[in-house]
Amino acid sequence: MERAEARQIALSTLKVYFDKLGYTLNSTPNLTDDFEKKTDFGLIKVGFYFKDNGYHVFNKVSISFLEVECIIIDIKNPHNDFSSQIENGDYHLSTVYDYQTILPYDEPLTKKSANVKNAIDLELMVARIIDYMDGKGLQFIEKYNSLSTVLAEMNRLEKEGRYWNEEILLGGSDSFFRGLIISKLCNDIEFDKKVQMVDKLFYEDLNDPWIPYYERLKERLKTIKPKYNL
Repeated sequence: MERAEARQIALSTLKVYFDKLGYTLNSTPNLTDDFEKKTDFGLIKVGFYFKDNGYHVFNKVSISFLEVECIIIDIKNPHNDFSSQIENGDYHLSTVYDYQTILPYDEPLTKKSANVKNAIDLELMVARIIDYMDGKGLQFIEKYNSLSTVLAEMNRLEKEGRYWNEEILLGGSDSFFRGLIISKLCNDIEFDKKVQMVDKLFYEDLNDPWIPYYERLKERLKTIKPKYNL
């Protein structure tokens, strides 16, 4: 099925569904489409990318905590200085992502891709997205709508010897920035231990391009006053 046709059909149904939930459609010229819902703490988002090869991508629920992402934007990183977002006040970075739910798609490319050969496949994809939003997606939103529950999940992963971006925090190296910001905001008694762990990760390679930004983050962390408790 042609990308433009699949996109038009899918969004005609999903827009009605997401409108009822209070989401706004935000589309870009390269055929990415995000449904976004503002909250008192930031933004909830799900996204779509319709591809020429018929494997259309649905990005599951991500949640943005504005007080975390404003610091991420201010600190910058080796790959993006976020100047346009600062100028426009347009914050679309996400803090956490639902890595845990696996949708029952045909997955030869990625775990997020739906193989759409015809209208029946497309209807199935749309139905599964709605089922996800009514079930696992809603559960994710309800569980991780506070930084304290995010920190609890980070701690669970640590105890299992895993990194925070394996199941909850979005990003690569920047996920560790997010984790330390959340730890400090939540008055985490193991904040210093987390800093030591992240120190080890970044300073193992003294040529790591992230180090200057990490140093900037550590200075910023000294000014952050805890606001929440685990």
